[in-house]
Amino acid sequence: MNIMNLNKFGIISILSAGFLFASLANAQDNTTSETSTSKTEVKKPEDTKKSEKPAAASEDTSLGVNLEVTFSSAYVFRGYNIFQKDSQMNQYGLVAPGLSYTFPDTGLSFGYWGAFQLNGDNKSINSDVGLNLESDFYLSYSRKVTNKLYVKGILTSYVYFFAKDSRPTWVEPGVIAYSNLDVVRASIGFYYLLGTQEYIRDAGYLYINPSVSKHFKMGKKPVNLTLGYGYKHYSDGNEGMSNVHDLLLTVDTFIQLPLIYIRPGIGVAWTNIEAPDSTFSDGFVVWAQLIMGVDK
Repeated sequence: MNIMNLNKFGIISILSAGFLFASLANAQDNTTSETSTSKTEVKKPEDTKKSEKPAAASEDTSLGVNLEVTFSSAYVFRGYNIFQKDSQMNQYGLVAPGLSYTFPDTGLSFGYWGAFQLNGDNKSINSDVGLNLESDFYLSYSRKVTNKLYVKGILTSYVYFFAKDSRPTWVEPGVIAYSNLDVVRASIGFYYLLGTQEYIRDAGYLYINPSVSKHFKMGKKPVNLTLGYGYKHYSDGNEGMSNVHDLLLTVDTFIQLPLIYIRPGIGVAWTNIEAPDSTFSDGFVVWAQLIMGVDK
């Protein structure tokens, strides 16, 4: 499939999902009162790397401002260890500052998220080629459809301002639907990553990401368990391509301190690595992370 056909396929898929969710929303508007949607719940998708507090620990905020800093032993995005040198298991640390603002009672948010490599002798090389020193800017809108169904649209721009020979820039629209079921929280996201420069455009892809998460208590501590799967369809096709499939399992907890909250957690991911001497186990990566944040 050539890039033009895939671009059409990806964009049509996202637009079709958007029209479907909009139709559901309009249908519900005829049966749901204004008061039932006065508070919109916003779930940040797992693959955009922003975090979500467990539902049991969520609180209303006065200003809608959230500030977070993530420390992680590896930067894993959609199953792939971004900072790796020669193995998925390379533990090259990440510090990721994030700042977002949510307009009260609107479901509209915008924010920033950065990814900066902490160690590893490939740090400067990753900066030069546009893997390190990442800056993300996003705008999202979330809408409550029913008491258990929510829909979210998001537009993200990934920019590498400090790349040596150019400034790679990616744009990604996405649509996510998620539902608070009786047992788990289920979601499915559709994204289309598009390079704005011609030399990276062939590396774009359509990404489909279903996941489930479960909130429960272990003793008095809330625990969040998430399991997800991701599938990519690349612009030039998937034949011989790595990172087409990915699996994710994360476990974290939420601790509220007097001034900040913290979320320690661990993650395990797998993706297919296609190379002549690669094995199934080569696709695994394990990491630990700590998120520190404050809501205002």
